[in-house]
Amino acid sequence: MPFSESHRVPAGVFDSFVPPQSAATVLIQAVQHLHPQTIPGHPVWCWLTVLLTVLAPISVLGAEVPIYQWQRELDLPDLMATTCVAVPLDSHFFEFTRDGHPDVRLHDDQGLPIGFLIQSIRQAKTHSLRSYWTAEQTAAKVDPRIGLQLEFTLREKEPTPQGIRIITPLHDFEHQVRLESSSDGTTWKAVGFPAVIFDYSRHVDARNDLVPIVATADRQFRLTIEAITAEQESLLLELNRKLNGGAEIDRTERTTIARRPFRIERIEFYQDQTRIEGGINQLNVYPIKEFRQTENTKDHQTILLFGSQREPISEVKILTTADNFSRSATMEVEQTGTNDEPRWNKLATGALTRFSIGLLHKEELTLLVGETRATRYRIVIENRDSPPLPITGVEVSGPAYELTFLAGPNERLQLEYGSATALAGQFDTAALQAVLRLGQAPVIASLKTPVANPQAPADGGRGWRPWNDSRVLLTTIVAATLLLGWGLFRASQQLQSPGQP
Repeated sequence: MPFSESHRVPAGVFDSFVPPQSAATVLIQAVQHLHPQTIPGHPVWCWLTVLLTVLAPISVLGAEVPIYQWQRELDLPDLMATTCVAVPLDSHFFEFTRDGHPDVRLHDDQGLPIGFLIQSIRQAKTHSLRSYWTAEQTAAKVDPRIGLQLEFTLREKEPTPQGIRIITPLHDFEHQVRLESSSDGTTWKAVGFPAVIFDYSRHVDARNDLVPIVATADRQFRLTIEAITAEQESLLLELNRKLNGGAEIDRTERTTIARRPFRIERIEFYQDQTRIEGGINQLNVYPIKEFRQTENTKDHQTILLFGSQREPISEVKILTTADNFSRSATMEVEQTGTNDEPRWNKLATGALTRFSIGLLHKEELTLLVGETRATRYRIVIENRDSPPLPITGVEVSGPAYELTFLAGPNERLQLEYGSATALAGQFDTAALQAVLRLGQAPVIASLKTPVANPQAPADGGRGWRPWNDSRVLLTTIVAATLLLGWGLFRASQQLQSPGQP
C-alpha cells in the first residue's frame, strides 16, 4: 500500500537512523580513518570486504518477512454498528499454528491489521439476584366488605418491579390478596391473578409473603387484603372434669378463639436480576487418527497409539466393554529431543476403573492431563498378570477456543496463520478487553474454507535455513571476527615497519 502525504514521517524524527544500505559505507569510513593508507588494495580493506560479503546476506535473509501458509475469509453476520465478534477455531487452525499462536494475523480488505484475542470459550454461570426496596405508601383504608386496601407508588427513577413483598411480624395466617395498577390513581386494573399469602409455621416451615406483578408501565399500585381479622385457635386447651366418689362423671374441653387483626409493617418492591459469571471451559471432542493397539507380552502392557491435529487436549477417555477391573495407566506425548530424535515424555498417570457388582457401580476411565498440543500420543496400561482389556478406542477432548475482535458494518476480514518464523504481534486491544469485561455475549461468526497461500514455502518455513540456524550464525560471526582481527594485526605490523611514516 503506497504512502500518501498523511502517512509521511515528520522531518527530523529519524535523522540519526542509519539505513541498512549505508552500514557498509560507515564501516569502511571508520577503517579509513585509522590511517590514510587504509585504501582499497590494503590488507585491511581486503579483510573488511570478506567480512561484509559474509555477514550481509545473513543479515538480509534473517530479516525476511514471514509468509503465512493459510488464508481464510470470515463469514460475518450483518452488523449495524461496531460489535464484538467471536469466531470458533477448528482443527485446521490448530494443526498449522504454533503454541501460543504467534503466527496468526487478522486484517481487513485494505491489508490493515486488526487487534484480536484468542481465548478459551467459557460456559457462563448465571444466577438470579433479588433486590428489595421500600414502596412509598400513599393511602390506606379498611372496608368491612372488601378488606384492607393499601395504595403505594414507585418513586422517580425506581426500576419496574416484578412483584411486592408484604412485611408482617405475624405467623400462622392465610389471606387472599389482589393487586391492581393505575396510571392516574382513578382507574384500576388487575396486574395478575388473585394470590394467597400464608404462614403455616405451626405445622411446617412454609411461608409466602410475595405477590408477583405482571409487567406494566403504570407507577401506582393498590393491594387488597381480604378478611383482615382472622380467628386464631389458642394452643392451650382448658379441661374441666366432674368427679363423684372418685369416679369421673363429666368432662368439658374448651379452646379459646382469638380474633387477631392482620398487621402490615410495610410493603416492599422486588426485582430479579440475572448475572453472568465466568464458568468452566467449554470442552470439545476432537477427532483422532491412526489409532493402534499393541500388546507388550514381555512387560504385560497394553499400548494405545493415536495421533491428533495438534488440538488442545486436556482429557482422554478409554473406551472398553470390560467390567470389574482396575488398571494403572500412563499417558505420554512424543516430543523431539536434543538430537532431533523422538522421545516419549510423561503427561499423566492414573487408574482406569469400572465396577458393576450388585449395588456397586463405579466408573473412572478418564485421564486428566495438562493442556497439550502435539501430533502423537500413547497410553501404557499395566496389566500385570491379568488378561488385556478389550479396548475399542479413545475419546479425546479439550478446551474450545475462539478468536474475538471488534468489527463494523460492511467489513471484509481475512485470517492468516501458519508460519515458522512469525513473532507474536503487539496490537491495541484495550477497547476489546473493556467490552469483554462487561460480560456482553459476542456475535458469533465463522471461518470459511482454508485457502493455501501460493507464495508460502512448501515446508511452511519449518525447513532448515542457514540464516535461522544459531549454530551457523555463531560460527560465521566468530570466523569473521577472527579474520578481521588478523587483518588489523597484519595492517598494524606493516604500518610500524621501517621507512613508514
